[in-house]
Amino acid sequence: MRRVAVVDARLPADGAWVADGNYESKGGDLLRARADTIVWLDLPRRRVMAQLVWRTAWRGLFRRPLWNGNRESLADAISRDPERSVIRWSWTHHAAMREHYTKQADRRWLRLTSRRAVRELLRGADRRGSERRDRT
Repeated sequence: MRRVAVVDARLPADGAWVADGNYESKGGDLLRARADTIVWLDLPRRRVMAQLVWRTAWRGLFRRPLWNGNRESLADAISRDPERSVIRWSWTHHAAMREHYTKQADRRWLRLTSRRAVRELLRGADRRGSERRDRT
């Protein structure tokens, strides 16, 4: 089954769903077309890199699993090859990804540029969820 068909089957146009990550390579424009809201975490490069280096080092040192038994390798992390090192990839692609998303953004996009903005969004979502539960 083609990737787009899988995305199509799992993301009904009239359903409620949440997707995490960049799915253009798997679903083309389908995911973006069906989304009513797109949250873009557009944090400064220094924030992204600090978080990424810390998380990658911690996972690599303590051999913490990611998914399906995969683990981050410290050798990969310090590699000069962006295809091996998530740190190098993030450093070399940050500006290009920001430009790419800026061109795609429309009225459905919530562009969050700080941790404070993320916390405020999550607090608002939590309040709305509590209000819904209280009405039932």
